[in-house]
Amino acid sequence: MTRSNPQPIVEQIELSHPVLSANEGNAGALQETAGASYDSRHPRQGAFAWLSSYFSTDPAPAPAPTRSTIRSSISPGIAPTLPGHLEGVRCPDVARYTEWVRGWLWSRDLRKDLVLVGYTLGACIALQYGLDYPDEVKGLVLMTVAARPKTRPPGTYEVRLRAAEDVKAYDDWLQYQRHAMKLVEPGLRERLIERHRQVGPLSQYHDLKAIDAFDVRDRLATLRPKLLLLRGLDDPTNPPEYEKEVHDAVPGSRYVKLSGAGHFPPTEIPDKVNALIEEFVAGID
Repeated sequence: MTRSNPQPIVEQIELSHPVLSANEGNAGALQETAGASYDSRHPRQGAFAWLSSYFSTDPAPAPAPTRSTIRSSISPGIAPTLPGHLEGVRCPDVARYTEWVRGWLWSRDLRKDLVLVGYTLGACIALQYGLDYPDEVKGLVLMTVAARPKTRPPGTYEVRLRAAEDVKAYDDWLQYQRHAMKLVEPGLRERLIERHRQVGPLSQYHDLKAIDAFDVRDRLATLRPKLLLLRGLDDPTNPPEYEKEVHDAVPGSRYVKLSGAGHFPPTEIPDKVNALIEEFVAGID
């Protein structure tokens, strides 16, 4: 059931960082990190918005890194950092993050014809957005996503709590991040590791908690925006095939399995991911 109130909660928008346009100095690093250089030339009114895993690799002041940020590749580019990632107060769940993102977009008069591309927590937010406000969303591209609480190895949460308190546990946590990103180009991987250091394990802990409380299985069949699902076949974490569950439940969806990609398809095989997104956007009515 979609929400009847069309007005977003705009009072929650408290931006700590400047909006980045495609012409500003951080754009190149931002594109490289979020999945190379996706450039939408599709003639439509609206926004291509990316909810991805990292923000900018620039050492200069820039929006804080996060497991879920939103970026638009339609001029002017936009790049807010979700609250609770270095600055601000985190949202308690996916639904509240969705309202924050919606308010941020509405404050910039981006209210319809949205294409949301999401990864991990960002994918949950995009899916929630498409379910709650289908009249505003034209399409969704979701990666590393589940529509129900994920099954994780024992100690998944505890290792991040320990990493916030113990030096050795912290080092072990960083090594695990490197392992998970083993298919990412080495130079980029180290820049992303530096972002992990800045954000810290507690931010990741809270993001995982939000992801694992997300459950919209009973609503999937009602999803109206066009849907593309992407999954890396070489994910070292070997998660269950959650994407197929979503695909099977959403009529007309497309599901693509990507060889040579693992847990981070946008940064592992950006050219392929960008080509799929370009094809997807071009095919939206």
